[in-house]
Amino acid sequence: MDVYTLGEAFAIVSSGRIRHEHEVRLDVTGSEFTVAVGLARLGHRVAWLGKVGADELGQRVLTALRGEGVDVSDARTEEGSATGMILRETRPGQAAKVTHYRAGTRLAQGNVPIDRIAAVRILHVSGITAALNARDAMHAAVRA
Repeated sequence: MDVYTLGEAFAIVSSGRIRHEHEVRLDVTGSEFTVAVGLARLGHRVAWLGKVGADELGQRVLTALRGEGVDVSDARTEEGSATGMILRETRPGQAAKVTHYRAGTRLAQGNVPIDRIAAVRILHVSGITAALNARDAMHAAVRA
């Protein structure tokens, strides 16, 4: 593995005016998610560690990563928790309005595969992961 990254991934629902629109776009996003996909598209071997809910949005996140060639074998699915979601409204001539619905899932230190991370060339982490929900997991990965 060339690069290992860990962090949160979200479903993102985008539309014009949510209150009035009949159609929306459903996609997936997240800082480390985006890094993993970008590096995989550039030909690197990438693994992503994160937790998603045992719901359709969580499966969509994992399916999207697999489809991009990202290794998700260490990713966790948590029963009884929802995958995080972002609601994004875009209106012409106005700044986008973004509302975050945080997930109940939390990546813990015990979820970190120390041996696999120690064997990669590059570990990618961000302050977003540490600040939001996985500081202990991130520190364990960095120590590895």
